[in-house]
Amino acid sequence: MDRRQTYALRGICMLMIVASHVATSVVGDDATVAWLTRWCGFDRWGEWGTGVFFFLSGYGMTLSLSRQETLGWHYARRKIVRLFEPYLLFWVFYLVVLLVLDSKQVDVSLIPAFLTLGMPLGVDAWFFKVIVGVYALMMLLYMMPISQRARLAVMTAAAVGYYMMMRHWECGPWWYNTILNFPLGMCFALYYDKISRHAFAVLLLAVAFGVASRFVQAGFVGNTCFTLACVWLLQYIPVACRPLVFVGTNSLFFYFLEEPVYHYLVASASSCFPLYFFATIVVVYALVWLYKGLLRHATDKAGRPQ
Repeated sequence: MDRRQTYALRGICMLMIVASHVATSVVGDDATVAWLTRWCGFDRWGEWGTGVFFFLSGYGMTLSLSRQETLGWHYARRKIVRLFEPYLLFWVFYLVVLLVLDSKQVDVSLIPAFLTLGMPLGVDAWFFKVIVGVYALMMLLYMMPISQRARLAVMTAAAVGYYMMMRHWECGPWWYNTILNFPLGMCFALYYDKISRHAFAVLLLAVAFGVASRFVQAGFVGNTCFTLACVWLLQYIPVACRPLVFVGTNSLFFYFLEEPVYHYLVASASSCFPLYFFATIVVVYALVWLYKGLLRHATDKAGRPQ
């Protein structure tokens, strides 16, 4: 579970999520999408990638917060700012795109969408809302003088309660099928030494969940199988190349900026999925790289002595 490896895995998962989103906008039947769905479970890529993302978030956030001697509001505020930075950039960029290419969509309905952590054009931004809630609860738990086991128990109970509530309200399965992976990631972080000594048990558990997914209708079972398999394979497959690490480090930027890019900027390629997906990734990668470069330049300039 090397840091660069986990960031690269997050990058792979974000590419899987983007691919699943782009596929929903492909015009007509696409042979590549059909082939990937038949042989690679492409219709589940978005869910599988999100499940691994939640696992890695629970794992990484637990390690990060555990290193803090005291968790004050200054630390929490800094984390919240970093969490909302991609969201604010997304809205600024999307408004510019709409004003230039589709100005009739710019009206007062965008205000409640922005204030409720949504997206323009009625796009479901469930993932960001859940992430904000989970991060807020985690920081509150680490501000309390309770044990690590108590924090894990509370987060697990909250995730299970959320899962049951969303199912009861008949929300889309994407709202709840992956949330249980967050406390699973916490568990791996808190009991890392014990788990790392019995790494083969992780593979056996993944196989058990895979078999169970054939008989159990609950969507989280197959999702957990994929997550555990990825975690086990991570110790053998070196995935930490620079482009994937960049995507993983800036995963929320990719999550947000993909929508205006594939919906407007590269829509002309929507009749061919491979080209459509590749164009989306290239443009989003360039936008994030440009934004990060400008931000770094502004920070360096502000820090230079006059």
